[in-house]
Amino acid sequence: MLGLLGDVLVSAAELIRSERLLLECRNFVRQPDAQPAAKAGEHDDCVMAMAIALAVRDRSPAGRSSSMRNPEAR
Repeated sequence: MLGLLGDVLVSAAELIRSERLLLECRNFVRQPDAQPAAKAGEHDDCVMAMAIALAVRDRSPAGRSSSMRNPEAR
């Protein structure tokens, strides 16, 4: 799920227009226990919500034909 969000950020960053989401992405790190999460004192609500939304879209029949992994496929 987070990998798909990472793919979108790399291959189709222009689709992400939320400054709040981008700020949260900048503060989203791998914690010392190896878990991905926001830095201490920061939030990751938008990151997780977008990752879930992209995962649902990618797994839906309509989403498969225009996968976010390959923006050129649209």
